[in-house]
Amino acid sequence: VTDPCSLGLKKLLCFFLPHVVTSADLPTPALTVDPQSPVFTGEKVTLKCEVKPSSGWRYKWYKEQSSNVVFQSEGNTFIIRAASGSDEGRYWCRGEREHSNTNTSTSRDVYLYVKDLPNATVTVESPVEPFYPGDTVTLRCDITQYTDWEYYYWYRDNTHIPSNTSKTITISLPTESGQYVCSGRRKTRPQNSSSSQAVTVSYQAELPTPALTVDPQNPVFTGEKVTLKCEVKPSSGWRYKWYKEQSSNVDFQSEGNTFIITAASGSDEDRYWCRGEREHSNTNTPTSRDVYLYVKDLPKATVTVESPEEPFYPGDTVTLRCYITQYTDWEYYWYRDNTRIPSKTSKTITISLPTESGQYVCSGQRKTFPPYSASSQAVTVSYQGKYIKIWHGISCFCLW
Repeated sequence: VTDPCSLGLKKLLCFFLPHVVTSADLPTPALTVDPQSPVFTGEKVTLKCEVKPSSGWRYKWYKEQSSNVVFQSEGNTFIIRAASGSDEGRYWCRGEREHSNTNTSTSRDVYLYVKDLPNATVTVESPVEPFYPGDTVTLRCDITQYTDWEYYYWYRDNTHIPSNTSKTITISLPTESGQYVCSGRRKTRPQNSSSSQAVTVSYQAELPTPALTVDPQNPVFTGEKVTLKCEVKPSSGWRYKWYKEQSSNVDFQSEGNTFIITAASGSDEDRYWCRGEREHSNTNTPTSRDVYLYVKDLPKATVTVESPEEPFYPGDTVTLRCYITQYTDWEYYWYRDNTRIPSKTSKTITISLPTESGQYVCSGQRKTFPPYSASSQAVTVSYQGKYIKIWHGISCFCLW
């Protein structure tokens, strides 16, 4: 519309004609966002449409490329109470005169980015599930991004626990079982994390009964290594107590589930049983069935002189025999003066005097159980008399 007064008509005519206002004459609004983009889910966001001078306006708000008004207000603010992913988009605004339908031009558009809050996760730090009455359980709240979380919020069964504000908390079963959720708060944006998924902390009312096994199976033989194993299923989170005979006193306590007798003897023969104790409490399982450990003597070895009869003299050839009670499939080991004779592996051996005199011991080994015999008592093979050198390198044997 052309302004008639600009055509040079008489001032009198212009006095009686109204001035027509065009959009070019109206101010352009300025759109601002607080807080600045990006914003985080759950945050309050204020979009402000400023027209100067500010009086006499109402406001229209647009989103994306739509010409439809998404919000209209008397004031110049458009508030998103709790931002979500659906609020992300391009926004702009315009002013409309209160007493007419005259609109300003549109503001510049502003793209609102909405980011997810840092994610919180509840993890069980110790012990390993399953849990039992008396257990003390440690929970940890891990939050992705940032390290300056000052305050942690913990909830059990949707109720805030005001006494727990640290990253890790310790709870006691059974009284504090339930569903646990955590979140965090910090001073700068984003001030809050998301709430974690709920983690259920429950317990099994009855503790498992351990199973006691012995390797090798009864009977065992003196000198053998014996392993008693106390198995609790599931196997994690236990220490073990071992008992002998009818005593209630702990004979041995271990972190692992094995009790090893390095070399069994008669004093180890007895009745054994075990129980598990929770690592994070003093809660004990029932006792296992008891196992009686029988300790038998190893087959006995004896060295005998087969021929000739004593006394022996220099030049004699002496035959020794190793006799072992029980079984017939032995491989024999011979020792002279505590030194093994590797060339001698048969039941009988022949030695020459005087060079091979000494104390002889034998034992046996076999492939099946028991794998070896006891060592024999030592048998001394000595001789009487000595050689005396005479002339021309001829020697004679003289008895003294």
